[in-house]
Amino acid sequence: MTNFWHGYADMSQVPGNEIVMSRGEGVWIHDTEGRTYLDATAALWYCNVGHGRKEIAEAVAKQAGKLAAYSTFGFTTPRPPATWPTGWRPWPRSTTRWCS
Repeated sequence: MTNFWHGYADMSQVPGNEIVMSRGEGVWIHDTEGRTYLDATAALWYCNVGHGRKEIAEAVAKQAGKLAAYSTFGFTTPRPPATWPTGWRPWPRSTTRWCS
């Protein structure tokens, strides 16, 4: 049996047929066998900026050093990034309470 549970997969068919992804560059991902695939789903919708972007990795590392993650179930959120356009916010002002 494999070490990773694949959602929606018939796990009896997985052992011996695993594809292990090892790295990505832009829209391309590569497996441990040297094959290349187009990541047409953007890593299931969250990596639309591409893989291997150093400037994004550095920004993520900087943020993770402060607060890696926090549940947004409720009325708290981290402060919005300073790079957002002045006055723009993805939620109504009346529901915003800062957690920092």
